[in-house]
Amino acid sequence: MAIVYHYTDTQAFKGVIENAALWATDFRYLNDSGELVYTWNEFVERLDHLVDQPGDHSEAYRAQLEALRLMNARDLMLFDDAMFVACFTELPDEVTQWAGYGDKGRGLALGFDSERIATLKVPQYRHGLDGQLTPMKAIVGLGPGTQ
Repeated sequence: MAIVYHYTDTQAFKGVIENAALWATDFRYLNDSGELVYTWNEFVERLDHLVDQPGDHSEAYRAQLEALRLMNARDLMLFDDAMFVACFTELPDEVTQWAGYGDKGRGLALGFDSERIATLKVPQYRHGLDGQLTPMKAIVGLGPGTQ
């Protein structure tokens, strides 16, 4: 079992426990632009993989992939649809993670089974033309070196 870690402060940890949920961040508000680029590339790669899978949705995935590729040539910060990201690392005790996300060493590194994270059913919604929220399929991706 491979463990991935999410570094956080005690206040956010309290929220995770009380709500039994790990909140994701709108990608436009990530504090590291490298995370944005990495996440974008991972998302497109996963979508590209889904295009090749047999099923009723491959054409829809193909159209979405083409739209995303066109958007990639523009400023991602102008992207209209919100995409949310929760970040994990394979490093259980990393100084830069403690400094940036673990309240300078006073926080926690929450460990998660990477295989279970990859199979999570993440609720996703989008606004339809009528303004109503409708469910859509989520893509859960892990970083390099994880399966």
